[in-house]
Amino acid sequence: MELNVADLLRHFIAAIVIDQSLVCYLSGIVLGGLDDRPVEYCDILVNGTLVAFSDFDGTFEIPVPKSAKRLVATFRDFMEKYEELIVVLPFRKGTTTFHKIHLRPEAPPIEFDAEEEKAVPIASDDTAEVIIPANSLIDKDGNPKKGKAKVKIQFNDPRKERDILESPGDFTTVDEDGEEQLLRTYGLFKIKIQDDNNQNLGLTKNLHINIDLEQLIGEKFDESELFPHLWWLHEKTGRWVDAGELKRNQELTQRPKRQLWNRAFSGEITPENLGYDYNLDIIEQRCLAKVRANAEGEGIDGAKITSIFVNGENSESPVLQGYTYAHTNPDGYACIDTQCNSKGYLEVEKDGL
Repeated sequence: MELNVADLLRHFIAAIVIDQSLVCYLSGIVLGGLDDRPVEYCDILVNGTLVAFSDFDGTFEIPVPKSAKRLVATFRDFMEKYEELIVVLPFRKGTTTFHKIHLRPEAPPIEFDAEEEKAVPIASDDTAEVIIPANSLIDKDGNPKKGKAKVKIQFNDPRKERDILESPGDFTTVDEDGEEQLLRTYGLFKIKIQDDNNQNLGLTKNLHINIDLEQLIGEKFDESELFPHLWWLHEKTGRWVDAGELKRNQELTQRPKRQLWNRAFSGEITPENLGYDYNLDIIEQRCLAKVRANAEGEGIDGAKITSIFVNGENSESPVLQGYTYAHTNPDGYACIDTQCNSKGYLEVEKDGL
């Protein structure tokens, strides 16, 4: 029996219930990989519900209900060639806002013996690693995993602009008083552990993270200052949730000495949080800036302005600290969040150009 893709898509469309009292639409295109190939038939979910999917040319349109104040969507490649991405999609009432979504290829798998401890690099150099304890994996039925397993790690490197601009979520959290706070990132990662059939495995023990932040970003950390925290991404709110402060490792006499262990910060990922996107951040003071996009003296309506933050005086090389973005009003103006003590620059685009 042949599977007709068009018929399959029409079946899904018929199954999607859309609120007819809409405030606007979001449109855009889904691109994959460094060569920006259109990703066709990519599922788009909001609050865990399929609301749209990309067409054969990667384009999409998402309806926004009147009740929405913040829209968070998950882009999931139907063919599983690209990594799933959670995106916060700003919109303006009464307009159609355009977004360009970039999906990264699935990370290559690294095989290991589930019955032995395994140190797996997170970054492409020796700046970060995750330690998977021996005999810590279980299948979906709770049975201990024996023999071979594989791990895939996606790392968004703060030394690479594209990595940070293609990061999941946005760089915000909400404090105990409900106030939005800006985060300064030191890198993001996601860990996926699977069996030979690409079925996700669970954990019975914590994963241990070691990361040499001073080598990664070129900054020195004073013991009197607050250390960065580990954060995980809430897929429905698009906000980062605090998972605890990183600790500076101490040299241990009873542990096999690894160079990275002796100079790194460390944190832990609990079994219930495996599979989330993770972020290494500190909270930065938030400021606001009024900006204008114009062409030949005329304001550009609906332009996307991205404010990109870079490191300050204490770093040896340029490192991205995060970004925020906003869309201009009919006069070309926008009010955009910035990090108060950071340098940065602006990028402007209209309808993806």
